[in-house]
Amino acid sequence: PIYLTNRDIQHRLNAFLTKMQEFPSCEVLPVVHGLTEEEEIRREVKGAIAKNKDLAGIFDLTYRLDVVADVLREEEREDLRLTGFDLYPEIMEDVQDSLIDAVVYQDLNKQAYEGMKLLFEEMCYGKQLSEKKHYSKLEVVMSSNLSYFRSHYHIYLCKNHQIASDA
Repeated sequence: PIYLTNRDIQHRLNAFLTKMQEFPSCEVLPVVHGLTEEEEIRREVKGAIAKNKDLAGIFDLTYRLDVVADVLREEEREDLRLTGFDLYPEIMEDVQDSLIDAVVYQDLNKQAYEGMKLLFEEMCYGKQLSEKKHYSKLEVVMSSNLSYFRSHYHIYLCKNHQIASDA
């Protein structure tokens, strides 16, 4: 399964499970690995909701919050907390409506840019990396602060489009 080979996802999952041990009154259901297809995700979420009437929330690592949010809407379970990673156009309305309670925004475009810049500088200019690890800024996005990220995201898309059209 993809979770078992992706170090970032595995690290996030382990950190989440470790933190949840501090809350013994909260039961964490067994983790579901390897879901990639939309129908698989839908089936699993619907099954978890049906089997666990007292389910309080879902922490999604599949980057398919859009699918999970659709299922919660279809099953009329907007009361469940839904969190995950990254902000993308397909989920913005669900974040605005608080169907998705929070996402950790990682600005993947900026991360990719910074990585390519470091590689370019090393290969072309011989610039040695001063640090082995480079950390990116993480931010939590919820309906209350989405307008800031929506405008930032929109501006970034416009800049990309502008650059692409100028070339």
